[in-house]
Amino acid sequence: FWNGNKSGYNNKDIETYIEIPSDNCPFNQKPLMKAHEITAKTIELLESKTYQFGRINFPNGDMVGHTGDFEATVKTMETVDECTAKICKKVLELNGTCIILADHGNADDMYKIKDGQKIPKTAHTLNPVPCAIISKNQPYTLTPLTTPGLANVAATICNLLGYQAPDDYEPSLITPSNVNNK
Repeated sequence: FWNGNKSGYNNKDIETYIEIPSDNCPFNQKPLMKAHEITAKTIELLESKTYQFGRINFPNGDMVGHTGDFEATVKTMETVDECTAKICKKVLELNGTCIILADHGNADDMYKIKDGQKIPKTAHTLNPVPCAIISKNQPYTLTPLTTPGLANVAATICNLLGYQAPDDYEPSLITPSNVNNK
């Protein structure tokens, strides 16, 4: 939900929106969800060399994490790791840059111990989530921010695409050496 918590298009004239629907079953029964299909479609679109920017969502950790099923969550995260690696490899082959992040935790803290028993935790966590920028050719340095967060990602994407972020955006996580005033 990149679009103000709505799915679908921001602007049909300049976007391609592709949804690969989930199976209609409890997520822990099919923890791979559609990760391999999402990966295959993403690689197909990358190979078309049509797009300057793509945003891919793997809902696995969130959706399977909400079930409280630890084994299914481990399996789903292994799958997302595998699929993310494939996409990143293709992006790097095409001299692109990958940003990998999450909007919140969920699969990172699956249970608490109460009276010697494991009690499943199924809510979003408040733990910090990492943001990784992977590139062979993108020169930048990290911007020293006191409290970096998701609000800084939009300006970071602008900078990685070679644009200066608008003044009313939160600061970028990076200071690129190739930003133009586009």
